[in-house]
Amino acid sequence: MPEGIFNLKIKAMNQKLLNSSMISIDKAHTSLQNMANSFSSLSVIETNMTPLIYYDPDIKAVLFDIYGTLLISEAGDIGLTALDQGEDRLFTIESLNDKREIRFNRIKSILLERIKAHHECIKNESTWIQYPEVDIISLWDEVFQILDFREYNADILSTTALNFEVFSNKVWLMPGIVPLFEFFRGKSFLLGIVSNAQFYTPLLFEHLLGKSLKELGFEEKFISWSFQVQCGKPDPRIFKNPLIHLNRMGIENHEILYVGNDMLNDVVTASVLGLKTALFAGDRRSLRMREEDTRVMDISPNYIITELNQLKIILEEGLNEE
Repeated sequence: MPEGIFNLKIKAMNQKLLNSSMISIDKAHTSLQNMANSFSSLSVIETNMTPLIYYDPDIKAVLFDIYGTLLISEAGDIGLTALDQGEDRLFTIESLNDKREIRFNRIKSILLERIKAHHECIKNESTWIQYPEVDIISLWDEVFQILDFREYNADILSTTALNFEVFSNKVWLMPGIVPLFEFFRGKSFLLGIVSNAQFYTPLLFEHLLGKSLKELGFEEKFISWSFQVQCGKPDPRIFKNPLIHLNRMGIENHEILYVGNDMLNDVVTASVLGLKTALFAGDRRSLRMREEDTRVMDISPNYIITELNQLKIILEEGLNEE
């Protein structure tokens, strides 16, 4: 777990909630494998953005966002952020002794209300968390209680959360991701992830790629998931642990490139920390320009890419845009 994690203690119905640290990752992987038929390919919807790319010899490390950058998201973001995108279908919830079909809108209403309550609780408990992140397992613990499911454990909640995420927000690999990581193989760039996420985010990513994050070249100390540090972008504190470790290795912030699809969450947040930024504008569903937000008005990305393979031009001398 990353350093300095805020020890959040939310209680509901007079008992401590289950959380993501209590689940079996192996069982979650098995649940994903059993859901293989639920995944289908998605295509990007092109934007009208013009690439801004040129070779930069100073970059030594690359940090990535996930949703809308390395993964196509039908809803444009992680499912919790886009709950209003789902249509009102029936969703099956199963505990150890009960199985029922519940309308999506009913579950969505409960989740949104509990997210708001958790955010308020976190802000009351901490003076430094401006953009709180929830734990999806704790949320589903509350959903099960509210819907009067009584016999369950953390692994049942993780299976339910996985099913609901796939049910409400289809994801697929961004085009060019496989050759991009083949490019990184054998190179000296350090790779990391800073992303708003839940426990299932790295599992979905690994499942779709068929490789672990380690096999892809990511080092755990350069990875920060919002559900673990309990704050999310645009809070710059989500970058804290990867930057600490990179700085200890002699890599300065201006030698780090952050790649993301959101002008506020990604470009502004990384820019204020002194990182170089590449706005990924490859899919209209997830591109967030935030043109009406005053926080982005004086900030521009160092680079704009519309395809992942354009990163190679920024990172290796002598390559030309095809």
